[in-house]
Amino acid sequence: MSDFPVEISCLGRVICRVSVGISFSLLVIVAGLWMQMAPSGAQGPDPSFAPVANPSPGEVVDVLTSISCQSWNFCMAVGMVGPPLLYYNYAERWNGTSWVVSDVTNNQLTNGQLNGVSCPTTRWCMAVGEHYTDLEVEPAAYTWSASGWTAIAPASPNSATNTISSLDAVSCLSQDFCIAVGYGGQSTTSSGRGSDIGYLLMEKWNGQTWTDISGSTTAVGNLTSVSCVSPDYCMAGGFDSTRSALAELWNGLTWSAQTVPGAAPGVAIDAISCVSETFCAAGTSGSELLVWNGSSWQNVPGISGVVYSGISCVTDDFCVLVGTGGIEEFHGGSGVALTELGDSMNGLNAWWGVSCGTATSCSVVGTTLSFVGTTLYSAGVESASTFIESWIAPFVRPAVGISRMGSGGYILGDSGGGVFSFGDAGYYGSMAGTTLNSSVVGISTTPDGKGYWEVASDGVVFTFGDANYFGSVAGTTLNLPIVGIAATPNGNGYLEVASDGGVFAFGDANYFGSMSGTTLNAPIVGISTTPDGKGYLEVASDGGVFAFGDANYFGSMSGTTLNAPIVGISMTTDGNGYLEVASDGGVFAFGDARYYGSKS
Repeated sequence: MSDFPVEISCLGRVICRVSVGISFSLLVIVAGLWMQMAPSGAQGPDPSFAPVANPSPGEVVDVLTSISCQSWNFCMAVGMVGPPLLYYNYAERWNGTSWVVSDVTNNQLTNGQLNGVSCPTTRWCMAVGEHYTDLEVEPAAYTWSASGWTAIAPASPNSATNTISSLDAVSCLSQDFCIAVGYGGQSTTSSGRGSDIGYLLMEKWNGQTWTDISGSTTAVGNLTSVSCVSPDYCMAGGFDSTRSALAELWNGLTWSAQTVPGAAPGVAIDAISCVSETFCAAGTSGSELLVWNGSSWQNVPGISGVVYSGISCVTDDFCVLVGTGGIEEFHGGSGVALTELGDSMNGLNAWWGVSCGTATSCSVVGTTLSFVGTTLYSAGVESASTFIESWIAPFVRPAVGISRMGSGGYILGDSGGGVFSFGDAGYYGSMAGTTLNSSVVGISTTPDGKGYWEVASDGVVFTFGDANYFGSVAGTTLNLPIVGIAATPNGNGYLEVASDGGVFAFGDANYFGSMSGTTLNAPIVGISTTPDGKGYLEVASDGGVFAFGDANYFGSMSGTTLNAPIVGISMTTDGNGYLEVASDGGVFAFGDARYYGSKS
């Protein structure tokens, strides 16, 4: 693969689903994980996928149909296992080193399957699907947490007698907000089972219960994908009664159908990813890429022959698409381009979906099909087994800073502006792929963990998420370049530090001294404030730590042989510890700081 993507993140849900009526007898799921840390235009290592061992449930059918990743070391995949026509819910979880079975509550007693999953954090997921009872199909939902899976009864569809109903996709913003979509009502076929079309079904989760928000709609069709950017803005896609592309917009109160250009029978929207109210991208089963500009959908020329089934966008300028033709990248901005990345798996018939846990890690799910018979229910299914492969690229840009984020995580920044999250830290964008006058040298998070600042060596400050700008030393003549940034506890200011130890305060940040004018064994490379904002730490490239104001010293890497120099420091929430990070991504904990992993 050439021109491999740099920044990828699933900001909306991408749905991967094998429909009930698909014809197959031998079906193999393949997932790939990649991490790319080269700046835009730079060539990182070509991916070399290697098998990742995953547990076998020991059933004839073993299929994962949807995946959601929240970080490079957390993914949840769901689907179904069991003998033909007696499937039950199944899930596997990626913990950063291996895939493990994540036992779904009462799965051996639940004849059905899970069609979609969304994990807004590494500690909570929602999965949706369908449950079989005799000739009826009922919607199903489960939540996952540290205590395992718990069944949550969806609302019964308002539109019709519930004989054939399913939830096909879900998008969660938090544990207290999810939107799930699918179809509900009576079967439109004489078989009484296997139909994937009915009345449109939309449901909302408030943290306690599901509520049917379909309204009084009697529209016939199926919604197979959904992506939310706020509780008041979600876009769902699927097909109508003629199996033509259908898009529905949620404004927090009601749904409204949106015109899809060129909609024609047999062409459905199979995946949607939204990054804001003014940008969504959708892939169709008719090899069409659609872009939403906030008021209308527009067609974008695709690559001939690709039937899109998954999409993941990090910004309105970069998305990754998957389908029967392999993997593609989309670039918007002033010009629109689709670059075919190709199919990394020999013999793979189709990529079904994509989910990216961080700006630098992404998982794709695909299927190898072998047809025997005419339908799933009439075919003699011999076997179906899951197969997973992964690839993780090494750092090709040095790490330059670390900052704690969330209740149990932190982010690393690199010199090209890339941002990498660990634990429950979130991703809100970066300067990666942008032409910079000077390299990024530091990173600091906002108090609520919903944003961060990056700073370049010339002092320029870049804001992401809910981070605000309070000024910088950009344009000022400096004795030595800026090497780090640290936010105040309330997020209303920050400190910049230079390599000679000089400290510059902005917003409500205060000055408590510095190493400027002192002879140092190694240059200063980072800074971190105390929880009350009345002190800070400076750290040198040899790991030496220097305390000012009410900051305390808990040890350092000074005097220790390091594989790579220290480049940053981050204090714990109580001020009784801190983390040092090296340019190879190595992390070192002192005091009460905890270690969650690294990229060394």
